[in-house]
Amino acid sequence: MPLPDAAVDRILLVHALEMSDDPERLLREVWRVLAPSGRLIAVIPDRRGVWTRTDNTPFGHGRPYSRAQITQLLRQTWFTPTAWGEALFMPPVGSGWFLRSAMAWERVGAALSLPFAGVHIVEATKQVYRAHPAHRERTRLIPSLQPVLVPSSTATRG
Repeated sequence: MPLPDAAVDRILLVHALEMSDDPERLLREVWRVLAPSGRLIAVIPDRRGVWTRTDNTPFGHGRPYSRAQITQLLRQTWFTPTAWGEALFMPPVGSGWFLRSAMAWERVGAALSLPFAGVHIVEATKQVYRAHPAHRERTRLIPSLQPVLVPSSTATRG
């Protein structure tokens, strides 16, 4: 991306991860341009969803992801998922009477948390950690004691 480091507060990715040849590289570039308190919102096709099973939808192309795969990919690229949502519970049908019931499908799907949503919507934050030195010096709170030779009370008789 032609942006300087830490230049953006929020990034919205739609149809990006599933179409990317190298999604890990894409997310590392997003991480680079995000500010330390920046957030990423990604809309990603659900592997189990009906929308990914047909070619006449935008989600029928590319690579869909499961929730576990998204989590793993985000953590590998230094993001922490903070919020999840799902959408597109209505099957991809183009008939007029069926489209009029779309709001009902979405409400029922969201209320019941049905497992066959069309897309995952994930919000993630950029992980920025302070570097720890490999070896820390110990501070001594009690002065170290040096061994002292004490003469024996009994003399050796010989």
